[in-house]
This record gives sequence, C-alpha cells and structure tokens, in this order.
Amino acid sequence: MIQEIIKKYGVIPDSCVNNISYVYKSNTAEIEMYCGNIENDFKYETIQIKFKDVKELILKSPGASAIFAPTEVFIQVKNDIILFDFDPIFDIDSLEEDPESRFKIKCKEVSYTVIKA
Repeated sequence: MIQEIIKKYGVIPDSCVNNISYVYKSNTAEIEMYCGNIENDFKYETIQIKFKDVKELILKSPGASAIFAPTEVFIQVKNDIILFDFDPIFDIDSLEEDPESRFKIKCKEVSYTVIKA
C-alpha cells in the first residue's frame, strides 16, 4: 500500500492537512489531506490516510499552521516501521527525517482511500 501512495502522490507536495485524529483504544491515526495525484495530471484529491499500530505520533506547536500545509512529506520504510514526516529536513536534492520534526507518524501499517476525486 505504501508503494501505491508513493506512486500516486510522490512526496505529497503542496498539500493541505484538513483533519487529524487519533484513537487511543485502537492505536490508529487518520489524516485527511488535499493533495495532487501525479498519475492524473496532478489533479487534486481529498484522501484519508490511516495509520495502524502507531509507534510514535508527534504534533507540536507553535507555528503548527505551516505543518498543516507541508511542502513535501518524507516517507520511509525501515525495519518494518513506516515513517511519514510532514516537517522533514528539506534540501534541493533530498528529504530526510527531522529529529526535531513538529509533525510525524511512525507505524506498522498504512492504508488510504480517496474521499473526493
């Protein structure tokens, strides 16, 4: 599923996070985002990404408004942990996880659905 997200949305550039929720009982997080579909001439869609078996969820303020409109999202799978860093270290040629990121999620499983195309 993660490869499908990357194929369709890349690093999820110039997107907007509309909603974030976390359910303690099921240890899941959901994010609703407005982002461009690379496979469809970059037409914007609203998608919901569901993070299951959350290992780490960081959401810090102040200045949180910038993290809700990420320029790019760093996505990585390492040691069976999936990372979405919405506030990564950005270089012209690369992205990497920011240890001081204000918004990131680490989990074991990710799925997504298109809410509005």
